[in-house]
Amino acid sequence: MAHTPGPWTIAPYHSLGAEQDIIAPNGQRVCSVAGSKSFDEDTNEWIEPDAHLIAAAPELLAALKAMLPESWEPADYLNNRKRVMDLARAAIAKAER
Repeated sequence: MAHTPGPWTIAPYHSLGAEQDIIAPNGQRVCSVAGSKSFDEDTNEWIEPDAHLIAAAPELLAALKAMLPESWEPADYLNNRKRVMDLARAAIAKAER
């Protein structure tokens, strides 16, 4: 199953509610992250961190895939270790903004 290609970004809050859209490079909305003040006051505090985690999904998937290439020889692992770690660190940083 294929997913919407990344990188995904976060659009600003909607003016009429506590909601953020996750946007694909082509401008298509991937999903919306929303909360409801009438249901739970604390829910809105989770919207932005959740949006960052969701927006980082393509990079997190790419970093995980880079860690498990079937064709690596033992010497290749050492050559690719820094690149893979850099991918993972960048994906984590995007998720934790």
